[in-house]
Amino acid sequence: MQFTQQITTLLVAGITLPDAVKTFRKGQPRSAAQQLLTALESDLGRGLSLSQALSAFPTSFDPLYLRLIAAGESSGTLEQAFGQLSALLQRKHQLQQKVRSALIHPLAISVVACAVSALLLIKVVPEFQQMFGQFDRSLPALTLSVISLSHHLRDYGLWWAGAIAFAGYALQLAVRQHAATRRLAHSLVLQLPLAGSITTDACTARFARTLATGYSAGLPIIDAPTYAATAPGNWVFANATEQACTSVDQGIELNAALGQTAQFPDLLIHMISVGEQAGMLEIMLQRAADYYETRVDNAIDRLIPLLEPAMMVALGGLVGGLMLAMYLPLFQMGSVLG
Repeated sequence: MQFTQQITTLLVAGITLPDAVKTFRKGQPRSAAQQLLTALESDLGRGLSLSQALSAFPTSFDPLYLRLIAAGESSGTLEQAFGQLSALLQRKHQLQQKVRSALIHPLAISVVACAVSALLLIKVVPEFQQMFGQFDRSLPALTLSVISLSHHLRDYGLWWAGAIAFAGYALQLAVRQHAATRRLAHSLVLQLPLAGSITTDACTARFARTLATGYSAGLPIIDAPTYAATAPGNWVFANATEQACTSVDQGIELNAALGQTAQFPDLLIHMISVGEQAGMLEIMLQRAADYYETRVDNAIDRLIPLLEPAMMVALGGLVGGLMLAMYLPLFQMGSVLG
């Protein structure tokens, strides 16, 4: 996104493409970006077109990016192509940041809750246990359970932490590299009560925005869905898009092809149908993308005020329960002395 935005600005300012790439390269602190841009600059110096030079880095530039750059080069509208890509990537980035920001606060509270609970179990509970050992009285069941948990955590806490970290890394690696695991994980996300609807709207918005950008750049109606297949970021939606692409290749209209997948919302299909009939497909796709992006924003804005109190109550209940288990014997002893 930074590369696209800055190259767009430099091209609009009248700087040539090789000089623009060189200028951007000088401002990159990371060695990986430096290597990529150095190779890109070298390829441009050897006379390759930008789309040909970018095609050597498929993990950094997807097929839609390359196709739009190639279309801009062939039509002499490279600045406009970069501008369209910059707007597309910016909207995608804003949508991703919105979703991630909704998860950061609950995740931070969960980490704090685990850290505070571990500290109480490892440091505080043993002190209470030593004090309880001086009294010849049986302890409540809740207190005994917490003391047992404290012993287990002190003896095997590092093993559990390592096992959880390894399991998380293994799961992330499996989702990234194993198709069946990725399919299962992405399917489960769509079935979650709140996250499922937000993910569906986000995938729909990315698909519509990418497709609209492809049409505005002049991609044929048969080719554009193919380049938008990876846009949703979810395997279920990507698979449905690929099925729709096959149907479009067979001559079926886009709205009917998407309807056959039974995955995309009815409103999107209806808007695409209206756009195809009125010759306003690009406009209707842009409106659909705006609508579903707004739905994601509104859903997250409603969800955050509900999550914060719930997480705080859970944190307070967890810490309060541990402290209650430790002070309960003292309360009982105080009533006996009274």
